[in-house]
Amino acid sequence: MEEEIELADFFSTLWQKKKIIIITIVAFAIVALIGTTIIENINKKKSQIIQETPTLYYAQTTFLVATYENTTTTYGEQITTTSPIDVTSTTKNYSDFYSIKTYNEIVKSKTILNTVKKKLNLTEDLADTISVVRVSDSNLVAIIVSNSDKEKAIKIANSLTEEFVKTMSNTYFIDKVSIIDNAYLLSDKDLAKFFKDYIIGLARSGKDLSTLLADLDLTDIIPTAHLQNIFKEYIITDNSIQKLNVASTISNILGIASENQSSKTIKYTIFSAILGLVTSCGLIIIIEMFNPTIKNKSHMGDNILALVEYNGTKNIFDILRIKLEKNKLMLITSPKSSNQHSYISNNLAMAFSNMNKKTLLIDLTSNETTLIENANKQGLFDFIKDKSGKIDNYISKVNNLDLLLAGDEIPSCLEDEALEDMISTIEKNYDYVIINTNNILENSNSLQLAKSVKNTILIATQRKTTLEDFERSKEIVAEVDGKVLGTILLK
Repeated sequence: MEEEIELADFFSTLWQKKKIIIITIVAFAIVALIGTTIIENINKKKSQIIQETPTLYYAQTTFLVATYENTTTTYGEQITTTSPIDVTSTTKNYSDFYSIKTYNEIVKSKTILNTVKKKLNLTEDLADTISVVRVSDSNLVAIIVSNSDKEKAIKIANSLTEEFVKTMSNTYFIDKVSIIDNAYLLSDKDLAKFFKDYIIGLARSGKDLSTLLADLDLTDIIPTAHLQNIFKEYIITDNSIQKLNVASTISNILGIASENQSSKTIKYTIFSAILGLVTSCGLIIIIEMFNPTIKNKSHMGDNILALVEYNGTKNIFDILRIKLEKNKLMLITSPKSSNQHSYISNNLAMAFSNMNKKTLLIDLTSNETTLIENANKQGLFDFIKDKSGKIDNYISKVNNLDLLLAGDEIPSCLEDEALEDMISTIEKNYDYVIINTNNILENSNSLQLAKSVKNTILIATQRKTTLEDFERSKEIVAEVDGKVLGTILLK
């Protein structure tokens, strides 16, 4: 049962703090929305910068290393086959895989590059702008050159091929290297074909696609952003790639986002809103753990008269009246920093008067009350000062209820004899007398009244009155030989 009460208090606290929770959720969502927008703008600017950089052009030449004839006789019939010459060995029967790597090294050799640079009067480093790749599953080999100048790219590609042919002839004594295509510019679609063929070959052979960027020399001469665009536009959307179910793997390898910015914004905003909810609830829990105020009736100990909701139902005061009807004289006060106990004293006095009991409410908290607008300005302390006067001259009437205010001149400390005379005079004329006084920890007159009246009702305001102040109030009432009739928690 105790756990259920605490859980109910927890949800009640969250409900009371719902404005803070809503504000926190909205704030987190707005921050996420703004942050995502800012990041997107930064990315757009980066993209614009990339787009503003000189466009690279790609020129390609294609060649075929000469083949040799191999003639065999089978059952009296000559069969002639041809095989590509592999320059990686003195023998003529090696796979094409090593040939491509060898061609690449030959093309990028210092001898060929320096000759081309001298021939074309170039100063830049050419090695990082050259790639040698195999054309599909054929024996054709392509030299691809990147450059910001399309004409220069074509010239470099042609010169490289010419020097390659010379080197093959002079070094490997191979005269039959056929140039299939002189240099021409490649489109993104043309470049995509090299990648697509390579990926399909890897996938079908069961090889790890993580080698995609590492092993294919062509990726070295294409900027990352351009490479991603080629893959997004022509490769991961290709039917043959889709059928192999490798599109998502390729996207992860290349860091290609699989969702658009709007979905990202929605996702981050929702996530941040949830984070705001969790954060606000967590902070409220932490604050509640270290909150020294009274949160529920269980913190007030025994002898609790009621839990009263401010501006709630009035029936609770009839219940209080019944509980307190044996006490003719009562003092109502609270520890400190609150005068909300006036709400209790006013309504309790009205509950007694509604039962045709002659009731006097002495309100010492101020010269204003919610019961009447034009009360007698002179009050209790004026009556005490004017020893020859009559109490009736200082009392205002509201239906069956009599009201006595503090008066104009409030002494800093009351005398015991004067208080006893006043109380004795009033008790003779009324069935019930309710005194509403200032906070007992902050006013000496309130403590003096507690000593003389004896019966005190302590009011604690939920989440405002600290437990320390509440316990101290009960202690000082006991120290002056007063009695705490009971306590009330005001919500």
